Amino acid sequence: MKALLMHPHRDFDPDGSLCHVMYGLPNARQHLEDRFSNDDKALIQDLELNILFSTMARGDEFVLEVARKAILCCLSNNTDTVIYRQQVLKDCLNNPTAVRNLYDATVEATEATRKMQWSVSSCEHPSSLLYGAMETLGVLSEKLRKLRLIGEECSSHFDSPAIRSLFAMLRKELSDEYLAEVGNHLTELKFRKGILLSAELDNHNEGINY
Repeated sequence: MKALLMHPHRDFDPDGSLCHVMYGLPNARQHLEDRFSNDDKALIQDLELNILFSTMARGDEFVLEVARKAILCCLSNNTDTVIYRQQVLKDCLNNPTAVRNLYDATVEATEATRKMQWSVSSCEHPSSLLYGAMETLGVLSEKLRKLRLIGEECSSHFDSPAIRSLFAMLRKELSDEYLAEVGNHLTELKFRKGILLSAELDNHNEGINY
């Protein structure tokens, strides 16, 4: 699932390579690439961008990093992309509580999944791996359901194509039917009725064709 809140046709990549702001000089781009291709700290200091980043993030480390990457990668943005983002921003300013609820629900899902994945990665026994993976999927399913419900409650207050498209995607891909099917699979994977295996014996009574 791609949110598509930063670009109309592709997802924003916070881990992508940095682009640099151009000065109004003919050779500015090459000049900046020569100076900062391996280190953009000088550019940030020159434009005092840390003040802007900190104000945008308000202590949120994730937002701080995304703001930094989004601004430094703005070189390739066209007018349509700017307008697209301004429409999202207008919606956010008009619906601050709903946007905060959406963000909090997303952070909850991300943090819960990250913690459980760390626990699963430390398991070695197959049954422990299966149990951990099931617990992770179960928690994530509930968090995604919560995210969809928030969107359904406030969708009528949003007008930007980006956010309306996001809400439509949540309704379609996280329907009650889909989440119920996920729940059924998780129940089956608990193997409460045991596990049925079949096999054949070869000439030396060794198991084959499991």
